[in-house]
Amino acid sequence: MNRIHLRNLAGSRLLPAAFAIVTLGTGALAQAGGPTAATATITRTATVGYSDLNLSTEQGNHALFQRLTLAASNVCPVEDIRDLVAMQDARACRSNALKQAVSDLHNERLAAILRHSRAAG
Repeated sequence: MNRIHLRNLAGSRLLPAAFAIVTLGTGALAQAGGPTAATATITRTATVGYSDLNLSTEQGNHALFQRLTLAASNVCPVEDIRDLVAMQDARACRSNALKQAVSDLHNERLAAILRHSRAAG
């Protein structure tokens, strides 16, 4: 089955401390001298399947780009839209996740869609 993985490495200041503790594993933060929830690095991933899409067509590539965009939004969330720094960080995170996912697929049509979306917005 064809799948692509999106990753987000973000400082946990964008995430609640409870999520950081669960994500890093039991006891990881309790170690003396270990990272605190404020400085821990969080990795979020999403797997996007595309075996049902025909990537030799524009329609298939647009559908995959929409899936990747949604997945990037999920791995790069904004907890408080009033926090402009968090919004900017999430936007950069989403952009980087999309760029990496498209690069990993080695698909020129998908890369062209990404370039066009960046030029338009």
